[in-house]
Amino acid sequence: MPLDALELAQLLTDGYVAKILIATSRKPKSALELSERFGIPVAQCYRRIHALESAGLVKAVDRVLTREGKRIYLYKSLVKNVQIYYEGTKVKVKLTLMDTPEPEIERTAELIAEETRITPQQEQEKKFSMLMMKSEENKEGG
Repeated sequence: MPLDALELAQLLTDGYVAKILIATSRKPKSALELSERFGIPVAQCYRRIHALESAGLVKAVDRVLTREGKRIYLYKSLVKNVQIYYEGTKVKVKLTLMDTPEPEIERTAELIAEETRITPQQEQEKKFSMLMMKSEENKEGG
Protein backbone atom coordinates (compact mmCIF):
# COMPACT_ATOMS: atom_id res chain seq x y z
CA MET A 1 0.00 0.00 0.00
CA PRO A 2 1.48 3.39 -0.97
CA LEU A 3 2.32 5.88 1.73
CA ASP A 4 -0.01 8.83 2.16
CA ALA A 5 1.33 12.39 1.94
CA LEU A 6 1.98 12.75 5.65
CA GLU A 7 3.85 9.43 5.89
CA LEU A 8 5.83 10.27 2.77
CA ALA A 9 6.71 13.74 4.11
CA GLN A 10 7.84 12.22 7.41
CA LEU A 11 9.99 9.67 5.62
CA LEU A 12 11.58 12.24 3.30
CA THR A 13 12.35 14.73 6.09
CA ASP A 14 14.14 12.14 8.22
CA GLY A 15 17.82 13.16 8.51
CA TYR A 16 19.17 9.70 7.77
CA VAL A 17 16.87 9.30 4.78
CA ALA A 18 18.01 12.61 3.29
CA LYS A 19 21.65 11.53 3.60
CA ILE A 20 20.92 8.13 2.03
CA LEU A 21 19.02 9.64 -0.90
CA ILE A 22 21.67 12.26 -1.62
CA ALA A 23 24.61 9.83 -1.26
CA THR A 24 23.04 7.26 -3.58
CA SER A 25 21.79 9.71 -6.22
CA ARG A 26 24.88 9.48 -8.45
CA LYS A 27 26.55 6.22 -7.51
CA PRO A 28 25.09 3.09 -5.87
CA LYS A 29 26.29 2.44 -2.33
CA SER A 30 25.93 -0.32 0.23
CA ALA A 31 24.29 0.13 3.61
CA LEU A 32 27.69 -0.41 5.24
CA GLU A 33 29.26 2.39 3.17
CA LEU A 34 26.41 4.72 4.10
CA SER A 35 26.64 3.73 7.74
CA GLU A 36 30.37 4.40 7.93
CA ARG A 37 30.29 7.61 5.90
CA PHE A 38 27.45 9.28 7.80
CA GLY A 39 27.69 7.65 11.23
CA ILE A 40 24.29 6.01 10.85
CA PRO A 41 23.91 2.86 12.95
CA VAL A 42 23.83 -0.10 10.51
CA ALA A 43 20.41 -1.32 11.73
CA GLN A 44 18.96 2.19 11.28
CA CYS A 45 20.52 2.41 7.83
CA TYR A 46 18.94 -0.87 6.73
CA ARG A 47 15.60 0.15 8.25
CA ARG A 48 15.58 3.42 6.28
CA ILE A 49 16.71 1.69 3.07
CA HIS A 50 13.91 -0.87 3.37
CA ALA A 51 11.36 1.91 3.99
CA LEU A 52 12.67 3.74 0.91
CA GLU A 53 12.52 0.53 -1.15
CA SER A 54 8.92 -0.10 -0.06
CA ALA A 55 8.03 3.46 -1.08
CA GLY A 56 9.70 2.94 -4.48
CA LEU A 57 12.32 5.63 -3.88
CA VAL A 58 15.46 3.45 -3.72
CA LYS A 59 16.35 0.34 -5.65
CA ALA A 60 18.94 -2.41 -5.18
CA VAL A 61 20.84 -2.23 -8.46
CA ASP A 62 23.74 -4.61 -7.86
CA ARG A 63 24.98 -7.34 -5.58
CA VAL A 64 28.71 -7.44 -4.86
CA LEU A 65 31.13 -9.59 -2.90
CA THR A 66 32.95 -7.98 0.05
CA ARG A 67 36.57 -8.78 0.98
CA GLU A 68 35.17 -11.09 3.63
CA GLY A 69 33.25 -13.03 0.99
CA LYS A 70 29.83 -11.72 1.98
CA ARG A 71 27.32 -10.66 -0.70
CA ILE A 72 25.81 -7.22 -0.17
CA TYR A 73 23.46 -5.05 -2.18
CA LEU A 74 24.26 -1.66 -3.64
CA TYR A 75 21.38 0.82 -3.54
CA LYS A 76 20.60 3.69 -5.88
CA SER A 77 18.20 6.58 -5.29
CA LEU A 78 15.40 6.95 -7.83
CA VAL A 79 14.50 10.45 -6.61
CA LYS A 80 15.19 13.28 -9.02
CA ASN A 81 13.50 15.99 -6.95
CA VAL A 82 11.03 16.41 -4.11
CA GLN A 83 8.67 19.18 -3.06
CA ILE A 84 6.88 19.15 0.27
CA TYR A 85 4.57 22.07 0.93
CA TYR A 86 1.51 23.18 2.84
CA GLU A 87 -1.55 24.55 1.09
CA GLY A 88 -4.33 25.65 3.41
CA THR A 89 -5.10 22.67 5.62
CA LYS A 90 -3.30 20.18 3.39
CA VAL A 91 0.22 18.86 3.13
CA LYS A 92 1.31 18.02 -0.41
CA VAL A 93 4.24 15.95 -1.61
CA LYS A 94 5.41 15.95 -5.21
CA LEU A 95 8.17 13.60 -6.35
CA THR A 96 9.88 13.27 -9.70
CA LEU A 97 11.61 9.92 -10.12
CA MET A 98 14.27 8.66 -12.51
CA ASP A 99 13.99 5.53 -14.64
CA THR A 100 10.57 4.44 -13.36
CA PRO A 101 7.25 3.65 -15.07
CA GLU A 102 5.55 6.27 -12.88
CA PRO A 103 7.92 9.28 -13.12
CA GLU A 104 5.76 11.56 -10.99
CA ILE A 105 4.12 10.84 -7.67
CA GLU A 106 1.80 13.33 -6.01
CA ARG A 107 0.18 12.82 -2.63
CA THR A 108 -2.11 15.09 -0.61
CA ALA A 109 -3.34 14.71 2.95
CA GLU A 110 -5.85 16.80 4.85
CA LEU A 111 -4.20 17.86 8.10
CA ILE A 112 -7.31 19.08 9.91
CA ALA A 113 -10.98 19.08 9.10
CA GLU A 114 -12.45 22.39 8.07
CA GLU A 115 -14.15 24.19 10.93
CA THR A 116 -17.92 24.04 10.74
CA ARG A 117 -19.11 27.61 10.55
CA ILE A 118 -22.74 28.58 11.04
CA THR A 119 -23.88 31.42 8.81
CA PRO A 120 -26.09 34.18 10.27
CA GLN A 121 -29.02 32.80 8.25
CA GLN A 122 -28.49 29.29 9.69
CA GLU A 123 -28.35 30.81 13.18
CA GLN A 124 -31.68 32.60 12.57
CA GLU A 125 -33.27 29.39 11.23
CA LYS A 126 -32.05 27.51 14.30
CA LYS A 127 -33.56 30.12 16.66
CA PHE A 128 -36.83 30.13 14.68
CA SER A 129 -37.03 26.31 14.87
CA MET A 130 -36.48 26.39 18.62
CA LEU A 131 -39.19 29.05 19.05
CA MET A 132 -41.61 26.98 16.95
CA MET A 133 -40.89 23.89 19.06
CA LYS A 134 -41.50 25.81 22.28
CA SER A 135 -44.70 27.24 20.86
CA GLU A 136 -45.94 23.74 19.94
CA GLU A 137 -45.04 22.47 23.44
CA ASN A 138 -46.99 25.34 25.05
CA LYS A 139 -50.07 24.59 22.92
CA GLU A 140 -49.96 20.89 23.78
CA GLY A 141 -49.32 21.48 27.47
CA GLY A 142 -51.74 24.38 27.93
